[in-house]
Amino acid sequence: MTDATFRRAFEDCSLSPDEFTHDGHLRMAWIYVIAHPLHEAIALFCTDLRRYVTHLGDEAKYHETITWFYMIKVHERAVELDSANSWGEFQRHNKDLFERGGVLLKKNYQPATLSSAKAKTSFILPDLISS
Repeated sequence: MTDATFRRAFEDCSLSPDEFTHDGHLRMAWIYVIAHPLHEAIALFCTDLRRYVTHLGDEAKYHETITWFYMIKVHERAVELDSANSWGEFQRHNKDLFERGGVLLKKNYQPATLSSAKAKTSFILPDLISS
């Protein structure tokens, strides 16, 4: 599926949840950050993600801190690589973003921080020093 088709399906809520895995979240974040300045990408993605999970009846899964954290990381990495690169190249150069089990989050946040009600509804800066 092309990036444009993937984004359109996400935005109109026709994207299958099977396509919206962790990797799918990251791909969508990448699509937004290469198309918009970071502040706009975050605002648009958060709005569209809330609409998508609400459409699925899964709005409790939305987590503001995790969403912002990955948006900022994806942006940072896209800038390092040059946004003209492909999604496949972005994946190859950023394997740590795709690790399962929240490895990158655990390097940056205390568990109590991420599990807090405040973190679900408002972005909280990382509270651990990443190595």
